[in-house]
Formats: sequence, structure tokens, C-alpha cells
Amino acid sequence: MSILELKKVSKIYHPKEEGEIRALDEFDLSLDEGEFLVVRGVSGSGKSTLLHILGLLDSPTSGSMLMDGAETTSWSDAKKARIRNEMIGIVLQDFGLIEYRSAYDNCMVPLYFSNKKYKSDKERILEILETVGMKSQYKRIVSKLSGGQKQRVAIARALCNDPRIILADEPTGQLDSKNKEEICGLFHDIQTKGKTIVVVTHDEEFEKYATRVIHISDGRITEEYRHP
Repeated sequence: MSILELKKVSKIYHPKEEGEIRALDEFDLSLDEGEFLVVRGVSGSGKSTLLHILGLLDSPTSGSMLMDGAETTSWSDAKKARIRNEMIGIVLQDFGLIEYRSAYDNCMVPLYFSNKKYKSDKERILEILETVGMKSQYKRIVSKLSGGQKQRVAIARALCNDPRIILADEPTGQLDSKNKEEICGLFHDIQTKGKTIVVVTHDEEFEKYATRVIHISDGRITEEYRHP
């Protein structure tokens, strides 16, 4: 069974003056557990809308999304928030961190809202920060970190609740070439440990780690290929 499945999903926006905009157009997608999916496409092609729907941050106008075979479109906002916190980790291009708090404090945020219990939250956070190479910096205020370090903290925060799925929106968009390569490799390491990864990106570096690549245009898949 697929971990996530979209069936003829459309997302339509109605700007007051521009008329109807169809961000996704009867979009079909099946995502297997442990897959590393890279989503490519020009700006405005529907990539971010797709990620928002997969992350339960937005709802389709029509069609259905299934998670472990269960239809999600009828779920309440509270249930979506709970499932998102416990099952899905989200990494943003602009990091989405609290700049005036430490790396440790930022990683605590998802644990505050989680029903999952760990023997020690501190041990859990330090363990995750170590996997992304940031344990030694756990007390540092985020505003004092470099772009690459901030993204590592953002990835650590996404991992703190041990989610099954990591969704990333242009995670290397603000990084230099060295940090881009390191962050791509870090996502690959996370996937090899059993996580399912979906990365929306313009960065071709991700493709060498992907198990599948799709290209989107005008809200539809125009090209798809698998990597061995």
C-alpha cells in the first residue's frame, strides 16, 4: 500500500481580477514508503501547491488524498494538525526557525505539541542534532548561525518527532554550492534510514540521490523517470 496517494486532485484558486487559476489539474501520484521523490518544474507549475496538499497544509478543490489508505479530505483541522506533527516533517527554503532562540529550543517546538513520549526530550534532541552535525552548536542562537547551519537545524527539527515522511520546499535555495551538496547528501542519509522524502527543487544535485523524478507543468506531470 502506498503511504500517500493523490487521485485526480485539482486545486483551483480564484483571484478577483485574474480569473480561475488551476494550480493542480486532476493530479495523480502514488508515493511508496522509503521513496526519495524529487519534484521539478518552473515557478508557478504547481510544485509548492502539491507539497502543501501532501503536508495537510491545504486541501484539494476536488479529488482525494489517501494516507495509508485512509481518505484525508474529510479530516478536521485538529486531526490534520495532529497527523502532520506526528507523521510529517516539513523543511522550508527560508528555514522557518525562531531566530532569537537556540538550535535546541527550535527543535523542542514540535515536541511540545506531540503525543509521542521519549525517555528524555533533551537526549532525543541532542541525538538528532548530532545526526545533522549540529550537536556542538545546540546552545547557539539561530540568528548567529550560517545558512547551511540553519538548514541543518531546520532538518533536525523536522526529524524530532520521528516522522515517516519529510517534505522539503527548495531546501538548498539559499545556500552556496558547498552547502547545497552537503544538504543533498544529508537528505540521502535520512532516506537510507527508512524515511520517505519528497523534495521540491530547482537544484539538479538532488536528482543523483532520487529514486524517482517528476517534472510538473501547468499542474500536471509531464515527465517521470526512476533511478535504479
